[in-house]
Amino acid sequence: MQRRIVKAVNFSLNTKFSPLVYLFALSSWATGFAFTFLDFLPDVQNTLLYKHGIFLGLTVWGGLLLISMTMLLIGLVGNLQLFIKSGAFIGFIIWLFGSLTYLLNGFYYALVAVGLLHMLALGFIYLRNSQGDLRRL
Repeated sequence: MQRRIVKAVNFSLNTKFSPLVYLFALSSWATGFAFTFLDFLPDVQNTLLYKHGIFLGLTVWGGLLLISMTMLLIGLVGNLQLFIKSGAFIGFIIWLFGSLTYLLNGFYYALVAVGLLHMLALGFIYLRNSQGDLRRL
């Protein structure tokens, strides 16, 4: 009976990956969606990235973030190693650009709390996937 419960929980939650992996991917996906499609809302226009700009332009930045996180989520759900590696690497680079914006404008709290945290999570996913060790994440 206990084995069936464990199998049901593992199947429903897909616990071969840490839930934090999904949390970071979904938060980046929501950020990319907002900057791509909802840039007319005051909530997006009052963010630090929107006010102080970014090297690529916010719609391009948000679109690339949205695409990379979609690739990462598809890779995590379908266990597609190439999608996981590509999505994590592109997401890392995109958050690097966002972090540079925070750094150049002196927003050190946002740099640590948002930019570096996402870079650390996506870099960890990429490195673990490069070793073929993602199942123990």
